[in-house]
Amino acid sequence: MHYNLLFNGCSFTEGQELEGINRDYEYQRLHRFSHLVSEKTGLTYANIAVAGSSNDRILRTTVEWFEEGNTCDHVIIQWTNRSRIEYLSEINIKSDTKKLPRYYDIFYTARRFYSPEGVSILNSYTNIQNNSNDQNNEDRCIYWMEKLLKDKCSFDYLKLRKETPFVSPDYLNIGTYHKYHTKSPITYIIDDILKNSRIFYCDPVPGYPQLKGGHPNRLGHRKIADYIINNFEYFQ
Repeated sequence: MHYNLLFNGCSFTEGQELEGINRDYEYQRLHRFSHLVSEKTGLTYANIAVAGSSNDRILRTTVEWFEEGNTCDHVIIQWTNRSRIEYLSEINIKSDTKKLPRYYDIFYTARRFYSPEGVSILNSYTNIQNNSNDQNNEDRCIYWMEKLLKDKCSFDYLKLRKETPFVSPDYLNIGTYHKYHTKSPITYIIDDILKNSRIFYCDPVPGYPQLKGGHPNRLGHRKIADYIINNFEYFQ
């Protein structure tokens, strides 16, 4: 199917917390920034973002979307925290019954969802994780995303937040993928658009771990949508 726009990212693009305690996912869909952009421009869109996605997953699912025969005119990719990684596991590392092997998005700081085998995998990652390697993984995903989209459509990027600078001062000279960025700097949703203001975030709901107030509310999504329309060349 052909769309004017494709959105992919993590929970900020999925619209997490907009569903509220009633889990109203239609309300979520209608008030997240991808739909607001569509409403204001009259353009069709697909949103394939999933909460908790790593940059690896964002790249992989974008590849899969095109391989399934879909096309679009413009892609908006919201890159996420670079410390997230995707792991193709032959064992069940979470408490679910999905077929194996399967891809898992894992956080080296979030252990409560994992089996003992999964925690062991997380510990292994924690022992080798560093900011320069995380940055290299992000740069690699961006490099291959641009290779994927080069002959398919135009594209723009957002990034979730500013992160700790890479440890090695030589990274910019050593990192193979970094020098091929074509869109720099990338706008940060939290730091540049929402400016860390609480008025743009959902209120936390006691007793609901998924509703901690860490994601944009309706006003926040409206602000992100306005930024996209007013600043990305595709919409001018």
